[in-house]
Amino acid sequence: MEKRQEKDQERIEDQERIEEKARPEDMGRISEQKAVLREEYRRKRNALTEAQALERSARICRKLLTLPCFLQAETVYFYYPLGKEVSLLPAAEAALDMGKQVGFPKTEGTYIRFYHLKSLQDVTEGRFHVMEPAGSELLTEPAPLILTPGLVFDEKRNRMGYGKGYYDRYGAEFPKAVRIGIGYELQIAERIAVDDYDLPMDAVLTEERLIGERLTEERQLDFCKRRLENGRAHD
Repeated sequence: MEKRQEKDQERIEDQERIEEKARPEDMGRISEQKAVLREEYRRKRNALTEAQALERSARICRKLLTLPCFLQAETVYFYYPLGKEVSLLPAAEAALDMGKQVGFPKTEGTYIRFYHLKSLQDVTEGRFHVMEPAGSELLTEPAPLILTPGLVFDEKRNRMGYGKGYYDRYGAEFPKAVRIGIGYELQIAERIAVDDYDLPMDAVLTEERLIGERLTEERQLDFCKRRLENGRAHD
C-alpha cells in the first residue's frame, strides 16, 4: 500500500493530471462515468451547425499556425475530421505549403500509424468511414507534433477519446512527441475521470485559448525545443 501511495504521488507531481489515481475497484465506476460523458459531449458537439463548426475550426487553425511549436516542427501529424470534429484541413494545407512533413493516421488492428501525405487529395475511405492516406510511406519520427482529436478534455489537459485507446498507445510508444489536444471550447469539462493508461495532453487548443502552462507564453518555445531536440535538426 505504501509503494502504491508513493507511485500515486509521483504521478500527481510529474504529470499534473489528476488529484488522485483510481483504485482497481473504481474502474467500473470510471468506465460508467466515461460512457455518460462521451454521450453528453458528443451531443454538444453534434448540436453545432455546419457553419458554426467551420467558423470555430477556422479560428483554431489560425491559432495553431501561430504556435512556436507548430512553426518549429518539421513533422506534424494531423487527422481527417469525422462529422463535426474540428477540421484542421486548412492548417494541414498550410503545413504542406510551408514544406513540413505531414502525416495522417491509419488504424491497424489495435494501433494507429501515421503515413506521409503529400497532398490532401491522396486519401481513401478507411475503417469507421474515416478518410486515410492512400500511400504506404510509414512515418516513425521520434518527436513529431501530434494534433489529437477527442470528445472531451479538461482543465488538467486530460483527454477522453472514443474509447479505443489508439492515441494513448501511440503516445506511450513515442513519449518524446508533443501532443496537443484539439477541440471546441464547449468540449472542455472542469474535470474528467481518468484511468492509469490515459495520457494527458501537453496542451489543449480551442477556438478561445491554449490550455496548459507548459506551452504558454515565454515557456512555449523552450518547451517545444526540449521536446523536439531528438528530432531532425531544423535548417
